[in-house]
Amino acid sequence: RPAGAAADATPTAVDTRTTPPQPAGASAIDPAPTTDAARDLFSWTAQWWPVAVEADLAREKPHASRLLGDRLVLWHDGAAWRAAADVCSHRLAPLSEGRVDGQGRIVCSYHGWAYGGDGVPASIPQAAHDSPRCEAAACASRRGAIATRPVMVDVGVVWVWGESGAGAAAAAARCGRGAR
Repeated sequence: RPAGAAADATPTAVDTRTTPPQPAGASAIDPAPTTDAARDLFSWTAQWWPVAVEADLAREKPHASRLLGDRLVLWHDGAAWRAAADVCSHRLAPLSEGRVDGQGRIVCSYHGWAYGGDGVPASIPQAAHDSPRCEAAACASRRGAIATRPVMVDVGVVWVWGESGAGAAAAAARCGRGAR
């Protein structure tokens, strides 16, 4: 080491005698491909993910879960398991702290908004107080909806699709078993 050189200095050149040749788009320091095609080969969200063992879940109450960093709520609507963002669209309270009513809807513990398995509000008590017509108009607004995800149960495990939105159910169906 030359006099005055730092002990932790990093080399500035790559010794090609000991470093194997790299494919186009990669470097000796970062061997990951940098082309758009290589990055698009795998989508972490466009997959089925196991989130719970069905036997461990009580069907009569909501359950908090996490998937790829997103907070989710799981509940059984009497016919199937459902998954949605664990946040009420009204005041952002966690839906997992609420309850499942007798009609299989998840009900927020804060103001009592109830959501069906499709994520659309089915009941808004504050609007119902005004009139049934007012509540119907409030429930019909997509602004009050919560994001839902396809769910299936296979080999005793509850699986949730990693994406929500209009195309999630179709994408989940194309990726193997489809939503059940």
